[in-house]
Amino acid sequence: MSSSLLSRYVLGHEAMRRMQAAAVLVSGLRGLGLEVAKNLVLGGVKAVTLHDPQPAAWGDLASQFYLREEDVGRGRAEATLPRLAELNSYVAVSSCERPLSEALLAAFQVVVLTNSPLEEQLWVGDFCHSRGIKLVVADTRGLFGQLFCDFGDDMVVTDTNGEQPLSAMVSMGCPGEVTCLDEARHGFESGDFVTFAEVEGMEELNRCGPVEIRVLGAIGDTSGYGDYERGGVVTQVKMPKHVAFVSAATTGRAGTRVTLHARGHGDADEVLALARELFPGAELPAELLRELALQASGDLAPVNAFIGALAAQEVMKVAPAHGHTDTRTHAPGPSRTPGPLPS
Repeated sequence: MSSSLLSRYVLGHEAMRRMQAAAVLVSGLRGLGLEVAKNLVLGGVKAVTLHDPQPAAWGDLASQFYLREEDVGRGRAEATLPRLAELNSYVAVSSCERPLSEALLAAFQVVVLTNSPLEEQLWVGDFCHSRGIKLVVADTRGLFGQLFCDFGDDMVVTDTNGEQPLSAMVSMGCPGEVTCLDEARHGFESGDFVTFAEVEGMEELNRCGPVEIRVLGAIGDTSGYGDYERGGVVTQVKMPKHVAFVSAATTGRAGTRVTLHARGHGDADEVLALARELFPGAELPAELLRELALQASGDLAPVNAFIGALAAQEVMKVAPAHGHTDTRTHAPGPSRTPGPLPS
C-alpha cells in the first residue's frame, strides 16, 4: 500500500485533500527538523522545502539519521534531500540554503522553524502573522521541548475534540422540550448544535438545519409545527469555531531570553540569576531552570521524535483548503430556528 493511500485511510479524505494543496517550509535540518519534515513527507503534503544554510557538523550525526560521515561540511538541507525524497514519490521535496527572507516565506502556506534564534522567530512571526501564513516554532534542549503555534487572527476549527458526534433516540414532551428515551444520559450540553431525523408528526424538525440547544429548557415556539406522534433521532452537529492566535512577539520575550541564555552559557547559577532578574518577586522553579541550563546543549533523538511528531501534526491540522497563502475564512452563521433541548 502506498504512503499516500495509507494516509488517506488514517487521516480521512477531506484532510488529505487539504494537505495535498499545502506547500510547507521546514527551516533547520538538525534532528528535530528532520523529524518534522519526515512526518510531513509521509503524511502526503503537496510540497516540502528543506531550508538550512548551515553545513552539517559531527554533532548532527547523533540525531540526524539521514546524514552520513561523508556529509559533514555539506549543507544539511542538500545532504538530506535525496534520502528524504525517497519516502514518498507523490510529495515534491526541494532544498534551499539561502537566508530566510520575506520573499522566500511568501511562497508558502505553512512555515516551520526549528533551531531558530529568537530574533529570527520574532521577525518571521510578525511577517507570517500579517500575511496569514501559518507558523510553527519547535525546539528541543535535552529532555526539554518547545512548541509554539500562530495560526492567524481567525483560525476556523471544525472539530474541537475529535470525538464522534453524539446521537440519541428521543420522545417529545411539552412543547419545545425533547426527552431522551429510557432517561439515558445523553451527554449533550448547552450550546451544542443538533439536527433531527425520523420524527413522525412534527416533520418540520427533520427539515431544520443545525439548531442550538439549552439543556433542561424550552426550545422555542413550536406551535406552528405539526403534532408530534412518535420516534426521532437527535444528532450532534459540530459547528465551526473561530480561534484567534497571537504572534510570537506578543507572547513575551523574557522567558525566551532565559532559554537562549541557557543555550549560550550552560552555567546553571548564571541562568537562574538571569531568571530572577527578569521575573523579580516571582516563585521560580529553580531546580527546573537548573536542569534546563545543564541540558541545553543536549540533542536527543527520542525527544526530537516526540516534539517533531507534535509539530507535524499541527501543520497537518492547518493545511489550507486551497493553494493560496491567505486562508482566513468566515464560517456561515448557524441556523436560528427554534433549538431542540434534550433533557
